[in-house]
Amino acid sequence: MARTLKTARQDIYKRLVEDGDEDNTIFKYNYELFSLGVIYGYFHGEQKTVNAEERSQDFIKLSDITPEEHRQTIELVYQMVKVESEKTDESEIWKEVLDYADQGVELIDEGISTQGDFDLVGIVQGANAEDWESRLIDSLGDPGELEGVRPK
Repeated sequence: MARTLKTARQDIYKRLVEDGDEDNTIFKYNYELFSLGVIYGYFHGEQKTVNAEERSQDFIKLSDITPEEHRQTIELVYQMVKVESEKTDESEIWKEVLDYADQGVELIDEGISTQGDFDLVGIVQGANAEDWESRLIDSLGDPGELEGVRPK
């Protein structure tokens, strides 16, 4: 299955992603906003559930994204969703990833609207290591309880 980046929030992408000669946009490419949105939505544990018809905007296939860090971020969330949901159908797992991305993009847009600016540092600081650690332990189990793993 080819995983294609899609959104139901074209309006937000049009405002925040560069379109030709606009100097006041925050992101240069749609996949940049998508990768931040998916990790932000996943971190907050929130999904925006939409119908497939609402996701009319296709951006790019995941395999065609050349900056590896963006592709790896999206792939990380995909693998985490796969583990958490215990689903086997790739299209169902990918739909959940798209749901996280749309919700994350909405949260980013709300933050920009509220603050009047984009605060990437605030987003990163808000995602502290303890929260990620507990989310990973909830999903994957405590590595300290695995046989042969040294404690911290």
